[in-house]
Amino acid sequence: MADVRKYIRINPTVKRNKALGVIFPFDGEAVFNSSFTTKEQVKSNLLNVLLTEPGERIFKPNFGVGLRSYLFENSNDLSFLEERINNQINQNIAGIELVNVNLIKEPDSHEIKIAISYRVLANQEPDTIQINPTEKRNKALGVIFPFDGEAVFNSSYTTAEQVKSNLLNVLLTEPGERVFKPNFGVGLRNYLFENSNDLSNLEERINNQINQNIAGIELVNVNLIKEPDSHEIKIAISYRVLANQESDTIQINFSQDSSINNSGASSPNTGMSSGGGASSGGASSGGGY
Repeated sequence: MADVRKYIRINPTVKRNKALGVIFPFDGEAVFNSSFTTKEQVKSNLLNVLLTEPGERIFKPNFGVGLRSYLFENSNDLSFLEERINNQINQNIAGIELVNVNLIKEPDSHEIKIAISYRVLANQEPDTIQINPTEKRNKALGVIFPFDGEAVFNSSYTTAEQVKSNLLNVLLTEPGERVFKPNFGVGLRNYLFENSNDLSNLEERINNQINQNIAGIELVNVNLIKEPDSHEIKIAISYRVLANQESDTIQINFSQDSSINNSGASSPNTGMSSGGGASSGGASSGGGY
């Protein structure tokens, strides 16, 4: 009997028609840039690991190299940083083989030049990525919460901004909004119409939610004010960023008039007073990135 089976020939190419993921860091015009090739996505994954500070990822507090903490080291011995980079890449990025990590820091300089050579296991293609993390504000670290831009994300560029965004995320999310984390969020709206002005339960809730969901900061004080017969709660939270020991404060006035935007998150009147926010590490990429 003749073999009548039909065969389909597949020719995998690098045509830019289907995105694989998003490009890190978020340096588009307040939107995500997409990656369309394995080569692009590997570089994006590497930048994600290299430029993330430990504590920024709420549920993965140990994720990230934390380059900023090495910028102001008195010693030019970068062996600890090299070990950290190797460990973080091996733990968090599959499908590549590290070939070489080259680090250069000039004396009395707050700049580290990094060149990482690697091989993509799927096609054995070698590649290199180069970055120069400095104190410049030119690359985004994440997105600002709440999502109150014109239907797009606003980017955060400093550790201080991103910590504030994480705090607002926890404070303004209502329990049950996060599908797979129903207990996430303080749920401020539930406390607006309490007959009592005793806010000890709310203070305990805020402390617990922040300690459970935000790594890398130390709470210093939580101050709550609710006027009698008022449906408004004034909140001031003081904290310290552990990575650089910078002190900062976030203030919000949450009331029954606080709007609900498309994300489901409340948009109150927020006041952010900074006690010397930490700046982010800008990355200049090389090696074809």
